[in-house]
Amino acid sequence: EVCAARRGERKACDVGEWTYTETSGVRVSGMPPAGVGWTGDLRLRLRLLPSDREQVVALPAGALGCSGAIAAADGGAIEVSRDRRVARLSPAGDRDRARRSVEIVWRIGSPECTATAYDGLPPFIIEGDAETVAPLVAELAGDAGRESR
Repeated sequence: EVCAARRGERKACDVGEWTYTETSGVRVSGMPPAGVGWTGDLRLRLRLLPSDREQVVALPAGALGCSGAIAAADGGAIEVSRDRRVARLSPAGDRDRARRSVEIVWRIGSPECTATAYDGLPPFIIEGDAETVAPLVAELAGDAGRESR
């Protein structure tokens, strides 16, 4: 689900369906337009596939110029980091499998997500099993530290 609202306006939500055509490329319904003319909050609810392994959703700081935060998480044992950039989800029990999700918010036009960095598609997210995601997040954190020197 994709919800977007300009500052001070009521949010509008859409199912957030991904489509691809050769002429227009990738599109996600409900996404606000790209460019500096739109600023506001973009919220994306990701429904996660069931897994018997620990899952991680990560929003690397400074990743591609648009950093977000985990606003909410649902569906079982979920731990969200203090900076709201990483959620660790324990393996899903049977009753939690259908409702596991995280909600992510980006403030487009803010210092963390400049309007020029937003391109009309969901900003950068890493999601997967913990063993795969952890080295990617560490590498990106190292790259961000090297770039800021």
